[in-house]
Amino acid sequence: MEFLAAAHLDPKRQSIYSERRREGERYAVVKIIDCQHKDWWYSKFIGVECFVRLRFNNYGRGEFISEGVLVKVNKNRVLSGRSISVKDLMII
Repeated sequence: MEFLAAAHLDPKRQSIYSERRREGERYAVVKIIDCQHKDWWYSKFIGVECFVRLRFNNYGRGEFISEGVLVKVNKNRVLSGRSISVKDLMII
């Protein structure tokens, strides 16, 4: 529960976005494996598995992950939360 509050995934505090699939975005289960700065919001949640929306960008000949945003999916709604540096995530 503490993690959900820190991630701003509380439906009372977060606006609800439609579940439209956007080009360049995928959903994945990830594990937080590191934290680049000790003062970032997820520094005490290393090892936690969570569901994120990954945003991809095309550079040259490859596709790279540019952003990871925590999400909570409820039936046909997606609650968007705070972002996590993609350097600190491992896709499971």
